[in-house]
Amino acid sequence: MKICIACSAGGHLTEILQLQDFYNTKNHFFVVPKTKDSEHLSEHEPVYFINITYNRLKRLKTIIYLFQNLKILLKEKPDVIITTGAGSALSMCYLGKLLRKKIIYIESFARITTPSLFGKLVAPVSDLIIVQWKPLLKYYKKAVYGGPIFTFQSMTREKKGEYIFITVGISSFGFERLLKEVDKLIDLRIITQKVIAQTGKSKYKPKNYETIDFLSADKLLELMSKSSVVITHGGVGSIISALALGEPTIVVPRYKKFNECVDNHQLEITRELEKEGVILPVYDITHLPEALRKAEKFKPKNFTLSEGNIKNIIRNYLKKLF
Repeated sequence: MKICIACSAGGHLTEILQLQDFYNTKNHFFVVPKTKDSEHLSEHEPVYFINITYNRLKRLKTIIYLFQNLKILLKEKPDVIITTGAGSALSMCYLGKLLRKKIIYIESFARITTPSLFGKLVAPVSDLIIVQWKPLLKYYKKAVYGGPIFTFQSMTREKKGEYIFITVGISSFGFERLLKEVDKLIDLRIITQKVIAQTGKSKYKPKNYETIDFLSADKLLELMSKSSVVITHGGVGSIISALALGEPTIVVPRYKKFNECVDNHQLEITRELEKEGVILPVYDITHLPEALRKAEKFKPKNFTLSEGNIKNIIRNYLKKLF
């Protein structure tokens, strides 16, 4: 049995990497876009890197992905495709179905009450759908509940870091609203501490603090670990990384109305983690100074995210098939 693991970079990749104990014992290969946070895969995994294009002509982009994925499928001949979404993984799943491959889709940890667009599109060709939150069971006919793909216990750090670190992930959307607000707060001397930001695709260039467009996974964790507080968008990978390191974490979810994302799904995970008392949410950007003040003395509640049953569900499903 050969497994194709297809997903986007960023949070989608972070989630699929939680299944290492499972797929490392199988004949497998990755298909992911080549970005700063995915290039490390080539060091220890068989991987095909998809050439990303942000061309506005969506049909052209789809055709490019289609041919890249078809070439890989015909060469590798996998029996199963496992995906957490999104982007180019959709054409991989549809092509796989045409070639009679089994499709396993794991819905994002960020999706708590509403399914993702990718999930809606891939559902018709999926043989098994695993959701991480029970409210989603009603949206997918083939869904089973697997619990969280992540596992960690939150902690608090004793040592205060050297700077404020901002990360906006690798989204094709910018997050100018956050970057401009921080620049303004530095001008007003409300923020006096050093700031370092990972700015992604944002077009706005801050004038008051250091920026890096994209970071490798290792460098991102290094910068997080030395910071006094992390300000992040509502991306699952960014949030979980900060919490696992014990960082005081401020979450500023992206909004569709500001053209920062395709929908308001980042609100779901932000609200859920706020209920748990492990993050400081900022739903209105003008409230960022208040969140920064709270972060100085913020003591998150003890929060244990116990590993779900996703690995066993996949293992048992494949055992019956092969």
